[in-house]
Amino acid sequence: MKIYTKKGDKGKTSLLFGKKVYKNDIAPEAYGSVDELVAALGLVRYEEKLPIATKDLILRIQRDLFIVGAELATDSENSRRAERRCVTWKDMTKVENSFVGVYLNRLSDLLWMLARDFEEEWTASK
Repeated sequence: MKIYTKKGDKGKTSLLFGKKVYKNDIAPEAYGSVDELVAALGLVRYEEKLPIATKDLILRIQRDLFIVGAELATDSENSRRAERRCVTWKDMTKVENSFVGVYLNRLSDLLWMLARDFEEEWTASK
């Protein structure tokens, strides 16, 4: 089975609905960063000491992030709305009413709290 198409060999990739952009365009940069977060959360989810409820929560977050990634991979001409890179994406594309940045900001707070709860000994940084 062939697993490559060679279509990205010249430095371009397709957004949802087929628009071609360079791989270093803000959209692939934004959804690529979200993909990295999904992968990191997947590794965290397999920690043996993690409570089942927390694992389930992380899985729900991963599923939400797939939706976030889909929004970021959609160009503004198709009326779809989409923390650092996502704000840049929003500013550059002039997309209004996006909740992606708000969601990622709240997610950051939640993940910080989950990490603190999971740590056996925590001391505040100076």
